[in-house]
Amino acid sequence: MPHSQLLRTLEHVTREHPFQRKLLIARTPAEGRELLHALSAADVPWIGWKVTTLRQLANELAAAPLAQAGLRLADDFDVQALVDEAIDALNERNELGPLGQRRGVAGVRDAIRSAVGTLRGAGIEKQRIPSARPGDAKLAALAAVIGEYEIRLRAAKVADSYDVFRYAIRAVQQGDTAIPESHLYLVPGHPGRGLAGRLVRLLTGQPNAKVLATDSVLGLAEPAGLLWEAPGHATSPLSLLHAPEPTGGERPEVTLFAAATPVDELREILRRLSHDEIPWDRVEIIATDAITYGAALDALTRRLEVPVTFAEGVDIRRTRVGRAMEAYLRWIEEGFPADVLRGLLESGDLEPLIERAGGVSSAALARRLRRLRVGWGQDRYLGTIEQALGAAAEDPRDDGTRDQEDLRTARERERKELRALATLLRPVLVAIPSLVSRTPGKPARTSPAALAAAALVFLEHVPAGDEVDHALRKVYRQRLDRIRATLTRETRAEGALATLRARLETRVAPEGEDGLASWTSTGGCLHLSNITTGGFTGRPHLFVVGLDAGSVRGGGSSDPLLTESDRQALNHLAGDAVPPLPTSADRAAESRHSVAALLARLRGKITLSYSAWDAAEGRSVSPAPELLQVLRLREGDPFLLYEELYRAVGPLACAVPRAGRWLDGQDVWLGTLAPEGRLLSGIPAVRSAFAGLDQGLLAQAARGDVQLTEFHGRVTPRAGLDPGREDGPVFSASRLETLGTCPRRYYYRYVLGVYPPNDPEWDADRWLSPGERGTLLHVVYHRSLHAAREQGVRLTDAGFGELALAVLAEEAETATALCPPPSDTVQRLEMEQLRRDVLSFVTMIRDSDPDWYELELRFGPDAEPVTIRTRGGPLRVRGAIDRVDRTGSERFRIVDYKTGGTFGYRKGEPFRGGRRIQHVVYMAAAKQLLGGEVEAMEYHFPTQKGENQRVPYTREALTAGGEVLEDLLSIAADGLFIATEDASDCRYCDFGAVCRVDTDRFGKTSCGPAAWSKANVEKLPEYARLARLRGIDG
Repeated sequence: MPHSQLLRTLEHVTREHPFQRKLLIARTPAEGRELLHALSAADVPWIGWKVTTLRQLANELAAAPLAQAGLRLADDFDVQALVDEAIDALNERNELGPLGQRRGVAGVRDAIRSAVGTLRGAGIEKQRIPSARPGDAKLAALAAVIGEYEIRLRAAKVADSYDVFRYAIRAVQQGDTAIPESHLYLVPGHPGRGLAGRLVRLLTGQPNAKVLATDSVLGLAEPAGLLWEAPGHATSPLSLLHAPEPTGGERPEVTLFAAATPVDELREILRRLSHDEIPWDRVEIIATDAITYGAALDALTRRLEVPVTFAEGVDIRRTRVGRAMEAYLRWIEEGFPADVLRGLLESGDLEPLIERAGGVSSAALARRLRRLRVGWGQDRYLGTIEQALGAAAEDPRDDGTRDQEDLRTARERERKELRALATLLRPVLVAIPSLVSRTPGKPARTSPAALAAAALVFLEHVPAGDEVDHALRKVYRQRLDRIRATLTRETRAEGALATLRARLETRVAPEGEDGLASWTSTGGCLHLSNITTGGFTGRPHLFVVGLDAGSVRGGGSSDPLLTESDRQALNHLAGDAVPPLPTSADRAAESRHSVAALLARLRGKITLSYSAWDAAEGRSVSPAPELLQVLRLREGDPFLLYEELYRAVGPLACAVPRAGRWLDGQDVWLGTLAPEGRLLSGIPAVRSAFAGLDQGLLAQAARGDVQLTEFHGRVTPRAGLDPGREDGPVFSASRLETLGTCPRRYYYRYVLGVYPPNDPEWDADRWLSPGERGTLLHVVYHRSLHAAREQGVRLTDAGFGELALAVLAEEAETATALCPPPSDTVQRLEMEQLRRDVLSFVTMIRDSDPDWYELELRFGPDAEPVTIRTRGGPLRVRGAIDRVDRTGSERFRIVDYKTGGTFGYRKGEPFRGGRRIQHVVYMAAAKQLLGGEVEAMEYHFPTQKGENQRVPYTREALTAGGEVLEDLLSIAADGLFIATEDASDCRYCDFGAVCRVDTDRFGKTSCGPAAWSKANVEKLPEYARLARLRGIDG
């Protein structure tokens, strides 16, 4: 295989100076190692080569001058701390201008640090920055930050990397230092801008220095910001990529294809390699976006167990340790939500230390944590666990449904899991500094050091993983130890968290045999590189992926503070031949040149491809113009158009493989279904292989049939379904109303026992859920009436209102402990509304001055349930009557409070078609419990929203109540758990996802099972009782 021009130049130098010491100045250490490895692979023996980078060389050149000046090198932690100190000092003196308004926001601090580094790296003196645009407050503030930062650098006697370049430049200019190597060779592509560019130009002017020649890029101007050296003639067929209408010469042998997605693009490459039996270590994949393609390749090769090395390392979020640390930081940032912690336990990314686990798995701890309903809040976990342990210390109560020994076993398991959960969480939580401010209006403060110490404790509970996890754990420990030792200055909690997160951002590679992380290609492994460093491995099979127009175009500025106009003004001020600050046009030109240089230096079997679909934006993607140019060179026709390119790449590679190119079981399946590239009808084969899927398709077909089947909710009657037996289940009013609203919902909830998740949900705009708010108001109403009678306060006196508000304050404090509010503002607003609702209740009580007889009159489950005799059999019921009022001797009225709106409570519709049955049950139960006559039941709406309305139902209005109960019981006994015929019943159903319920933006709700019921309710006799209930109100 022919070699690239750069490798040939390196070979010539090696043979010309075989024994002298030679310094190879590469852009990265990995690039230099790859070049020397390729030299060895080309059978060129060598000694005397040493790899370094421009920054490493600058450190060597500046070492003596720095020592003479009494300065030490500053690392990233030193720099970050000093810039932060500078920002704070200027802000205290009100000298930060527009940057001071949001300096506490971590993102703004990062932007300031980035701008400071950019300006210092460009070599622009701080005094000159404001003069680039006089009167610009932002540039003046940045200059002030740089000045304050430099003062702190001198005070700390440290030099940052830009000081190092200045000292190195001065040392070379004055000849104060000698480089031990006899010859210096620079790899093309080094920066030509700023301080780094000045040093490069000085080095290239040394008599023993030389820029290694690389492959030519004809027809494209060399970017001013890059060091470049190449012959003036074509050194490879692809050197002519941008040459105007090239004719003659050798045509490149290049294969082109396109894929639907980046994953499909990589799968297609692996298919071809597997089909052609090409060893992994003979292949290099070069990506325009190594982050996106690196994540996709890592996921794909992990599943296929293909070994891979990554020139840019692995995204830490693809490792167990990185994933766990990301979740840990998010857990803290979002206010300690339990669902994040539960996710860590469920995934196995967090587990108790083995010697302390007591045999309890992480999955069991996740289930136990969910049952605790902690919700969120740093201070809630341990207290909730202790309360649960206290309750679990008692012997289990015999509920008559389970064996006593089983109950004791379950209780012991509960205690064991709670103890294990406390053992795991206590050190993790105790290590975290308090992030809740104890002073109103003053945000909590902490330091990155305190958070780093806590993160080290958390890291001890992250299980061991593979070699990449081991390498990242080592990196994390080193960085966290450094943060703990240096970043001790306290700041706002969110700023400290952002600082910690920024310091932990990295990419990682597994350690080699020498204990150092390997970022280079390795024997036996596939290798992924990027546009800048690709093509140096010397491997014969090269794939360049991601060659779409957007990825190749480049450009844009990543600095949010130094805009395009700022850069242009500063460049004009500098007056350098090479502008020190690249603009978006410069970046675009450099990106285009990098792609052209890459293609020019490739040798071997070359395959170029792109992904034709952007899933993030939901749009198709065009190929890069370079692909069209390659096609023109390959075909020897400079006038080919994109239509010819689309024909040349052929059909998109996708999940369905081409004939004979099978990579894994998925490809075998899809390849079998599409033997000639066209999908066959594979339903019979799939159904025969997957019995569960077959049953699902049968159910789907049956649900579309007119005949009522088990797939519509018809269940064979059995004794266990009959609620009218003597030992039948105890019903609540809501359970009966569920049956009347939708028998299918009743079946899911009460027959199958399926409960929706009841996890507390964080809402930045809400403290209490409607249910929690209603419960709190019910307690306040009950306690206020009870306290007033005990204290002799008349309900019509002003003191009753004061008493009710005092009770509200007490209950709100309890609610706060159980459910922390998202903010003081939200809690204040909701408390104001609660006070208005309590005063609305007080007004309603004053107007009626009831002579209450009982409050919270309970029957079952703690008390004995009441049995109502119906024609459908005995019905055992339970509930709690909010208030019983005496209306005369042995005569009563019962009241139920509703804290929502009045929708669904109409005097003319006492049963709402079988959906409202609470008043029937409560009146029948009250009659048995009180032994007197119950005249009526009233629904009271004692809130501002309910406007203190009353909806009464007299005994005479509920004469049909017995028929309603009979129909409901018979529906359940006969197993007719069919869906409601009214889709509006489905809008707030817990099982809406099961029935595919959808509510459009106009508020219209649709439901497939409900639509089927509506179409067949008059056709099927099984619907007769439900239809009768719907019309019972007349």
